[in-house]
Amino acid sequence: MTNQDQDQDTVPVGKLKDGLCAVLRRVEQGRQVVITKHGRAVAVITPADQVQAPGDGADIVERILRFAKGRNSGHASIRQAIVEGRR
Repeated sequence: MTNQDQDQDTVPVGKLKDGLCAVLRRVEQGRQVVITKHGRAVAVITPADQVQAPGDGADIVERILRFAKGRNSGHASIRQAIVEGRR
């Protein structure tokens, strides 16, 4: 393993096959491991407690609705705007 910085290591995919248990031990200790193939990063293994769990999308919908609030073009509907030739 090559040390990139204090919290990140780089492992070629060939060595990952033979040393997966050692890589997982490093991840358990809080280190990120970058997996490389032919010298190019292809994946990152990150400790689970450092990853934000995906939500159900409700937070994104709420942000979109807040953004759109007050941005009405004054038309009764999109259909009416299209009929009038406005897009």
